[in-house]
Amino acid sequence: MSEWKTYKLGDLIEINKNSINKNYSFEEIEYLDTSSVTENRFSELQKLKLSEAPSRAKRVVNENDIVYSTVRPILRHYGIAKNIKPNTVASTGFAVLTSKEIDPNFLFYYLTTDEIVYFLNGVAEANTTTFPAFNASLFEQIEVTIPESIETQTAIVQILSSLDDKIELNLQMNQTLEAMAQAIFKEWFVDFNFPGSEKPKVKNEKSSQSKNPENQGADNLPKGWRVIELSKLISVKDGTHDSPKPTENGKFLITSKHLKNHFIDFESAYRISEDDFEKINKRSKVDKLDVLITMIGTVGNLYFVHDEIIDFAIKNIGLFKISENPDLAYFLYFTISSKRISDYFTKRLAGSTQQYLTLETLRLTPILLPDDKTLKLFNDFAKSIYQKIETNRRNIQTLTQTRDTLLPKLMSGKIELV
Repeated sequence: MSEWKTYKLGDLIEINKNSINKNYSFEEIEYLDTSSVTENRFSELQKLKLSEAPSRAKRVVNENDIVYSTVRPILRHYGIAKNIKPNTVASTGFAVLTSKEIDPNFLFYYLTTDEIVYFLNGVAEANTTTFPAFNASLFEQIEVTIPESIETQTAIVQILSSLDDKIELNLQMNQTLEAMAQAIFKEWFVDFNFPGSEKPKVKNEKSSQSKNPENQGADNLPKGWRVIELSKLISVKDGTHDSPKPTENGKFLITSKHLKNHFIDFESAYRISEDDFEKINKRSKVDKLDVLITMIGTVGNLYFVHDEIIDFAIKNIGLFKISENPDLAYFLYFTISSKRISDYFTKRLAGSTQQYLTLETLRLTPILLPDDKTLKLFNDFAKSIYQKIETNRRNIQTLTQTRDTLLPKLMSGKIELV
């Protein structure tokens, strides 16, 4: 077994080693800001001309550097750079950590334990409640107890990374399954190539526009199809507008900022009392098969509720009560998540300073409803797809729980590697 030794982190890393200067050789950059990464999942970076990049685009990022947001650490905007381009530049809202005497992957796992995240977040909140942040130099003062042997560090990394790889594989499988269902939806209900249909003789922009549910006339629809307002099929509500007080125990209160596309960020949400939970549920109870949508801020994020136990209430979030009409469940979910309806919402955003969707807009959403036979065929297909997605989600949950249980024990040496 490798010996474990305590160091100041400043002895093992360099912070913000490279910044853009007059000798920087790239005219274009791949820009990384806090919206680009959460819990080591990177979105596509912005491609910007250096001359037009924001002034905060300063931190040069190299392979295996760790980018760690110094603002609101509890939001977990951090990641380790893998297969990045040499012109990658991070915002000054990040600390960029370069490993010297420690395996960079081991360091990344160490810094993502709850103990470190909560410590950094506590310092940030103590500095200011308006814009909680900490100085990157704080990393230098953190004491870390680590195995001296790089081989032992690597062995620990392999255990954790194997779990992360399995989680990522399940996530990718779900993205593929969702894309398959969306493709069939488009084929049947946008291009009208559904089973038993005659393929359109002409496919051009004009004919495509004629299939917009807003403009669709009864004479242009396949037999048995119709356009109907969503509120005539299901109830459309929104969450509470009150602000119940946070409690130590109880149920979660989910707002627009906690509702990401296809998942809920419970980590940054707070709990409310059972009484407040019941009060909100009298107005806007969430049930399995309902769909949630963000109405303000980042508008249009969706969550298809498949939770067996729903221990959260909603505030300022749109609620499509699809559970009232389960025979339409999967068809309505894919309709609401289609580009056609997304464009419909975008055109009807209200507000100038901060845009938002009104409840009336959601209720008036035009739904192109097919005949019963086509509807059943699609619902059966989509349900089988979603059952696979749910199986993968349960696998992700189990793997994540295993990883989160092992992480602090492996990082502290409580689990010995033979």
